[in-house]
Amino acid sequence: MIAKLLIGLFFIFIFLGCSKEKPTSTLTWTTINVNAYLQQGDTHLIREGNTTILIDTGHASYTQKIVIPTLKKQHIIQIDKILITHPHNDHY
Repeated sequence: MIAKLLIGLFFIFIFLGCSKEKPTSTLTWTTINVNAYLQQGDTHLIREGNTTILIDTGHASYTQKIVIPTLKKQHIIQIDKILITHPHNDHY
């Protein structure tokens, strides 16, 4: 879990960039439980300004039941980057 968090933070800095300027928007990080019945699996939704990044998506059935409704609830119509941490089917 800590490794996923560190990987996620690394990619945030890579994709959103580091700047010495004062930020003009807020970064939000939402963790979505995409596998509640098996007690494992999460998706990370990161937003900063007009940029949206999704880390892992969970199994396809959970994506349809949980991730997509969450995106709709937050009025997200576009994802700029999707990162898959490793090639297990419960991550994509």
